[in-house]
Amino acid sequence: MVLAALMVGGCIGDKSVTLTVPTPLGVGTYGAVGFGDACTGSKVDLCSPETVQRIESITVEPPGMLEIVPVDSVPPDLQQVARYETAYAVHALASGAGRVCMQGLFSDGTHRKSCVPAAVAEIAHVTVTPSCPARVDDAIPQPLVPQGLPMGFEVEFQAADGTLLGGDTLHAIDDGPFTQTTPQAYVWTSPADGGSVTFGSPLDRSFSQTLSTYAPADVTAIHAAATLGPPITLTAGQDMNFDVVADVGDRRSCVPPAISIRTDTPSVCTGPKDSATTWMGDAGSVEDWFAAASEGTCRLAFGIPSGSGDLGTLEVPYYIVDGSDFLTRDQSAGDLCASPNQHVCSRDRATVLVCQSKKWAVATKCSSGICDYTAPASACPSTGCAACR
Repeated sequence: MVLAALMVGGCIGDKSVTLTVPTPLGVGTYGAVGFGDACTGSKVDLCSPETVQRIESITVEPPGMLEIVPVDSVPPDLQQVARYETAYAVHALASGAGRVCMQGLFSDGTHRKSCVPAAVAEIAHVTVTPSCPARVDDAIPQPLVPQGLPMGFEVEFQAADGTLLGGDTLHAIDDGPFTQTTPQAYVWTSPADGGSVTFGSPLDRSFSQTLSTYAPADVTAIHAAATLGPPITLTAGQDMNFDVVADVGDRRSCVPPAISIRTDTPSVCTGPKDSATTWMGDAGSVEDWFAAASEGTCRLAFGIPSGSGDLGTLEVPYYIVDGSDFLTRDQSAGDLCASPNQHVCSRDRATVLVCQSKKWAVATKCSSGICDYTAPASACPSTGCAACR
């Protein structure tokens, strides 16, 4: 869920205080309230943290918009899910906008006060967003999950004007078929033999959402993308991860099925175990791996177990470099250096750096390749042997 802003009041320094209240809130919801010393360091930081001995006053303007209550006053079944760790909580009562002030006595004998803006609005709309593991392009995942696998989703609240509202409450949806993991998050464990579930919300009678399952045979396309952008540098034998998602007709699924993977370039890349040329991805996981055997372009093909034909491909070009150079030779632009005119590679291998005025500066950008070393460190001249290739 996109939470409401956490308004923080108070200044940083010794004898200062912070007050945190989520805002705007939906009517009827709760949220954690923080009140304490703004100093989180020590006397070395010119301040020392003090503890609140007692709350001396709490004011809400306008009265009746919300109330600040001891956390023990939060309904026990909500607290069991929300797990507030603060001493106080906010309870939104009626629409309005104003401010909240708290004053307390601290362990050093000081009386400190802070005020923050606060707002409350009626919950007019409820929306659900599937908690999908990853996206590989602009396609928006839909609430589709392989039969028998779990799928998470989050509930959001909106005011009539579309403003996102924060706050925690139970049973914001008809949640009988689901497991609630946080006040906003739920998990649906789909039936092994497939099916769907449609549910509404007591907070928004116009709301209706359907979650559906699909079978492996329903998959019509598989899309994949490397998790790193070019230029990619790997070491020999290093595993490289990539994301894989599946389409069911013209809809992108939220959770992928088990996917079969084949390397069409076994001299360049193989499976992550035992140099396999074919391997299986885990059902429900978008992340898979290949192992870099040599420099080149890794070409992978994807399908469904027992299916006919490839449903997608992926090409990942990469360079093989000496991994020890990252710790012993590579540097970062702007860091200090000691050998004038020495050349090294940047840690991302995108540029050649030169030591100038006791700092590493960009000498050459390797726009069509990477920076690498032409010889071992022991065989390089004092000016180094880094160059684009």
